[in-house]
Amino acid sequence: MNVCDICKEKFKEFPNSPRPIFDEGKCCNRCDDLIVTVARMIEAIDVKCGQTVTANIRQAIQMREGKRQVVAEYRKQQKRAKP
Repeated sequence: MNVCDICKEKFKEFPNSPRPIFDEGKCCNRCDDLIVTVARMIEAIDVKCGQTVTANIRQAIQMREGKRQVVAEYRKQQKRAKP
């Protein structure tokens, strides 16, 4: 079982390269179709625009991961507080 470096969900299919979003790792078919391929096409048309789009996608992924960590910590605290 693989874990997608973009959406963090488990997947069974053959992993795809997440490049240009991430230089290393793997991604699921869904993220490859919806995010990675689009970023590659934009980069092929206009390198500077593609780099900006890729940087914005990376930032959004990092922000989402930060929110997940905050929510997980909050849930742990709530469990500890229950008698």
